[in-house]
Amino acid sequence: MKIRAIVETTQKWARWAALKHFPRALAASDYLFKGLQLVSAIRRARIPWYRQASELGAEGDERLQAVSFRSRDRQQRIETPLLLLHQGVIPSLQLAAAAGCEDRWNETQQCWQAQLDDWGESSQPGIFVAGDAAGIGGARAAWLSGQLAGLQVTHKLGMLAQQQRNLQARAVRNARDRHLAIRPFLDSWYRVGEDRLLPPDETLACRCEEVTVAELRALARQGCAGPNQAKAFSRCGMGPCQGRFCGATMEQIFAREAAPGRQDIGHFSVRPPVKPVTLGQLAAGGE
Repeated sequence: MKIRAIVETTQKWARWAALKHFPRALAASDYLFKGLQLVSAIRRARIPWYRQASELGAEGDERLQAVSFRSRDRQQRIETPLLLLHQGVIPSLQLAAAAGCEDRWNETQQCWQAQLDDWGESSQPGIFVAGDAAGIGGARAAWLSGQLAGLQVTHKLGMLAQQQRNLQARAVRNARDRHLAIRPFLDSWYRVGEDRLLPPDETLACRCEEVTVAELRALARQGCAGPNQAKAFSRCGMGPCQGRFCGATMEQIFAREAAPGRQDIGHFSVRPPVKPVTLGQLAAGGE
């Protein structure tokens, strides 16, 4: 299938905010060079590229028929049977949350992250979280974070002296910090705008249980305490995805409507199974 267009929702204000992080990003210039190569490839392919888009909407009855949006004050409509929507990457905290690890809200990356020490150890002694599950940093930074966790585990097992651990960790930390130098710039440049985090009332916030944004807004305005209580009232988050798709939207609605701190609102509690399983898989579990 030929790509009809790229519709970029990054707004001009986000790009201006990202410029202050550009000097630090130069420490990871290979990432910037890779980005320029990707832009060049798009231009060579002559793919239409609409920037600063807003009011994104999908049109159709049983199937998608078209995508409409406004780009630089001009209304656009593209007929297409397929829309691929990417709105950033957030860590998967289900396993850490199920283990009782404490987390915190990261406003820069607009997501929850496990609270970790310098070695990746969580609030639960002996449980380490590394890689993008601990915060989005990319593949190479994830690999290096895993090395740091491994050094600390080896030390705690009495197999590596503290001095030797610190000596080996120094080069790993320096390399990881270089790969992470690009993150503040990218996180600011591609920050998701509020108009896309807070969809219109008629939008299905929970596709599994067919719960609309309007229903969740009504619960928040009626004094519902947060996502977990709203789950009991509306069944939002009880479907096969277990809140992976609707959870972030529900949290954003409550943060806007109920107005307490994001840490006070919290997020869905995690219950096993962490991943959906079939009856056949459960039946074969004892073999």
